[in-house]
Amino acid sequence: EQSVVKNVVKADLSILYQGLETALTRLSTGEALPRRIYFCGGGSSLAGLMEGLEEEKIFQTLPYFENPEIVFLCGEDIKGLAGDGEIITGPENVTPAALAREGVKLGSKVNLFDDVNASLGG
Repeated sequence: EQSVVKNVVKADLSILYQGLETALTRLSTGEALPRRIYFCGGGSSLAGLMEGLEEEKIFQTLPYFENPEIVFLCGEDIKGLAGDGEIITGPENVTPAALAREGVKLGSKVNLFDDVNASLGG
């Protein structure tokens, strides 16, 4: 049963690698690509993701000065929230944590706008 799951995931990862290579090729436009690639979200914890990147050797066909560093982000990497890293952990929480952080920032700007608007008689 595990081998069946492994084969299904491997096929999906192959599609992911093709998409990654296509996107990076479009981004490069003749220039060297950045030294780091960040992965986040629940999919970044798929078994075999890193090994497959090495097997596929997609970085050898792209304009890098050297193979990029692969960084896996977790929820605790998103700073600026109360209780950083205490509750929001794991790669599946990067997007919610980042959205919450931006919401807090936006909320403070909306309140500032409301204060300015009120002081102008609005």
